[in-house]
Amino acid sequence: MENEVLKAAMAAIGSAFGREAAELSLVQLKDWFGKAAKSVNASSRVSASLIEQLSESLLKSESPLIDTEVTRRNLARWFEVPQEEFAETPKSQLEPEVLIRHVFLEDYFKTWMKDWGYSVEVGEDLEGLEGIDFTPDVYGRFETLHGDFEVCVNFVCDLPPSQYRVRALLETLEAYATEKSEFKWGDIYILATPFQFGKGTSASIRLQSKQEKYTVIKLEGDDLYELQ
Repeated sequence: MENEVLKAAMAAIGSAFGREAAELSLVQLKDWFGKAAKSVNASSRVSASLIEQLSESLLKSESPLIDTEVTRRNLARWFEVPQEEFAETPKSQLEPEVLIRHVFLEDYFKTWMKDWGYSVEVGEDLEGLEGIDFTPDVYGRFETLHGDFEVCVNFVCDLPPSQYRVRALLETLEAYATEKSEFKWGDIYILATPFQFGKGTSASIRLQSKQEKYTVIKLEGDDLYELQ
């Protein structure tokens, strides 16, 4: 399983950086993967030899690794850049460590929720008002005799966690979780970061949880460690 996670992250780096990916040094790649894995308590899943092997097989290729619109959407999501801005974002502003943390956390939550009996989707759009789609990184639905229970999860993997990303996600969620939607009392929205949300960000999360019919929960580094 860890091979697939590392492969996905390496392929994404190769696709995002294009020809420049072939110029990335092995030292730089090991540093990115090592630091990112440590921040999400995944150091044991990162093999230096595998990173070298994947670098040779994925980054040195002359043909593009990814060339579909769906995957470009995923790249924007993993780098935590708005999809509309991703194509014009300078490569120097893309943070591979953000992507690597995001991919690891996505794999953790997807696996946990499947183990808990949820039907799970990753990176799928949920249609909201006025054509505004909300995109949870991981979405789970659990069917019970009393109805369906929904959990939406988004990750905030930059350091420090972006207050602007959190507030944009909360605002976009409102377009999906309307009075008529199925996302209702008892359903949960999770914002997860390997680090710690700032005071203003935490206040925004608390306020939305108080005002809306669903519950908003923040999970920070220590919480993720306990889950693991």
